Amino acid sequence: MHEAYTPLGWLIGSAVSLHPGLRDGFRSRHFKGKVFITRFVRDPAPAGEYDCNGATFAIDFGDQIQRAIYYGIYERHELAFLRGLARPGWTCVDIGANVGFFTVHLAKAVGPEGRVFAIEASPGNFQRLERNIALNRLGNVHARQAAITAEEGPVRFSLSPAVNSGWGRIGEFASAAGVIEVPGITFDAFAAAQGIDRVDLLKIDIEGHELSFLEGARESLRRGVIKRILVEYCGYSLEPKGITLAAYLSAFEAHGLRPAHLCLTEIAAAKAGTYEPRRSILNLYFEHPSVAGGA
Repeated sequence: MHEAYTPLGWLIGSAVSLHPGLRDGFRSRHFKGKVFITRFVRDPAPAGEYDCNGATFAIDFGDQIQRAIYYGIYERHELAFLRGLARPGWTCVDIGANVGFFTVHLAKAVGPEGRVFAIEASPGNFQRLERNIALNRLGNVHARQAAITAEEGPVRFSLSPAVNSGWGRIGEFASAAGVIEVPGITFDAFAAAQGIDRVDLLKIDIEGHELSFLEGARESLRRGVIKRILVEYCGYSLEPKGITLAAYLSAFEAHGLRPAHLCLTEIAAAKAGTYEPRRSILNLYFEHPSVAGGA
């Protein structure tokens, strides 16, 4: 939103900050300009446990992602899409689970007869993930601290800076808070160890290393184990490496997966050769032919 609206944003944000009831009303509603106004809302405390979109999360307001979860502006379109998609009894896998935003909501959606497997490499995020699972009393979630890779073995993992818990990744980047070694596992090995023979929905967000996931999931993909995938195209990470949106789409389509529902305009442009690289983040959705267009 244009900076000319800053005084208005500050005025509304300041008013919202005056009373807990006003803040809660602001959090529960969606409207144009909410993301901009949120910049000016004063947080209630440095940290705490709060109800957010019908789930409980331990929130550290110093982290942009957790702050966005609290105010109801984090991946809200994707959350609405997944809530409408997931069914009781489904098996879901959340790769790059972070602090558990999608893990928790998916676990509630699939119910006690369903299962959610959450994989997160960062020790700090994993600790918060386990806390959020416990806060919501989710007995249908199985969490694992590891990085999904193309091959088995330890990998060097760069930790997120405190300001944003979602930037951690395999390899190094300039603002990393440090580099540690974490276990690396392929999806095929993970699925075999957990006895997973069907994944109704897989969500994956690993900061540009999704193609490594495909390498390590070849057998699962060949057998049609994975039915639906919500995946992030991290343009700011991939495009400097020469991995275009068109090439990214082709990598998934080579395994029989077909894009649907989300970012269809950008997908059409990529296929037509008219998509202009702009280092954007796009959430893409793919379906296996056995479920495409159906439940």
